[in-house]
Amino acid sequence: MKPEPLIQRSLLNKGIMVDESKPNNVAPLQQYGVIVESSKVPAAPSDLSRSNWTLRNDVLRSLPSYYPLEKSCRFIQDATPSVIANRISEVCRIMSVYAQYDNDLATASLFTSDHVEIHVSLWQGNNCTSIQNNDQKDGHDDSSSSDPCTIVEIQRRKGCPIRYHRYCRLLLDAASMGHLPDEYTIDADKLNFSKQVMKITEAEDWQSAQTNTLLALDIAASLLKKDRMDARELGMESLCLLTDSTKTGFRTAVIASRAVLLGSYYEVESVPTKEERLPIMNTDFGIREAVLSFIQLGRLSDDGEYKDASEESLLDSNSEALIHPEQREHYYLLHNLALNVLANALDVLQQEDESNHNETTIESMPTPATTSTTVQESPVSSSKITNKFLKESAEISQRELISTLLGVLGQAASKPHNACLSAQCLRHLFQASITARRRARDLNAKQIVSTALDVGRRTHAKLELEAEKVKHELMQFDDEEDEESERELDE
Repeated sequence: MKPEPLIQRSLLNKGIMVDESKPNNVAPLQQYGVIVESSKVPAAPSDLSRSNWTLRNDVLRSLPSYYPLEKSCRFIQDATPSVIANRISEVCRIMSVYAQYDNDLATASLFTSDHVEIHVSLWQGNNCTSIQNNDQKDGHDDSSSSDPCTIVEIQRRKGCPIRYHRYCRLLLDAASMGHLPDEYTIDADKLNFSKQVMKITEAEDWQSAQTNTLLALDIAASLLKKDRMDARELGMESLCLLTDSTKTGFRTAVIASRAVLLGSYYEVESVPTKEERLPIMNTDFGIREAVLSFIQLGRLSDDGEYKDASEESLLDSNSEALIHPEQREHYYLLHNLALNVLANALDVLQQEDESNHNETTIESMPTPATTSTTVQESPVSSSKITNKFLKESAEISQRELISTLLGVLGQAASKPHNACLSAQCLRHLFQASITARRRARDLNAKQIVSTALDVGRRTHAKLELEAEKVKHELMQFDDEEDEESERELDE
């Protein structure tokens, strides 16, 4: 069964009828793009006012002479520019890609959550441009190329080329066909990666995983302590991988997450003696302090220590204006990576708590009798670790983490990727800590979450999902508080 067009599904959900009389056929590939003979026009022009990219049909520029058109483009003949722009904006919302649209130049700058920057341009093609004529000189005669068309051109400005091509294919398909592949899911790549990781880590014993993870944490900590921007970025990217259970395995993620939240893997009950630890276990990584500094202040000191809390945060709008653009971009990246690390660590903590609650073990851990260097720990609840983390983070930074995360969430309109990660952190903190929920209520969290939810519904599907979950936690807490108050009154 052919998947229903993307925009058609969106409009039907809003009660808007769509004309399905036109067929949906695609012509063969050409050297410089794909000419779409016929595609569904999902809505009348009056319905396009709902789009984030409201483009007029008469603003498209003609393709300049001798312009080197990218091969990542499509020639669309049977859809107006406004419809194409609507399709692109809708697929950006579904893929949670932050977009800045220029209605005068018919261009869009896209920023993905994995730091890929993409530039989209819409051109007016006359007779499908001279590029198609050049193809005809090589013996490729296509009579359909004589009609005017809209050219959708996509360029990579920054980021991983492999990830860029994945986004590029999805954007071009949506622009020309009006839908994403039927099998598309937001976390498809992460799920496939997770299956491969499970196969690799099944053969690795607990002691080996523990030793390798601690050595990897030591390397990441040494990178963070350097004064070079590229070294610190590599250190934070390493922590993102180590705390992601779908990429490194659950064993590795648990150890790395404990180091992020508690400063050490053994900052819990049943702490082994110094003689029982591996040599690397005695190392003070300083990872927790670095992550908190990047989240709350946006930077580290030159020696890799926590920045003085009395100084102004670089995350404030007034401070950002005084920083060089390249340095500002570097601080933004480190701030985003630190939020990602914290979100991963809190997620792994919740997974570990659920695993302990169900009386399961991490695959097949050895007992203390089988090895003299590995010590089995008693389960510790996520609530205890979360409250300990919140208390110690306030002592380290002299700032409230809940307030900082709510401030990031409040910037959802301009920084939706950071807001999405902040919502993930808040959700895990609210689920594990009553103190966090009470403090959030005092900081007017409901209003901030509602505003972020509205932004997500318009532009960012992942933010919408996470904001809904945070709102649910807050509403559930209010209901529990009301029930407790009623019981006290009855008594």
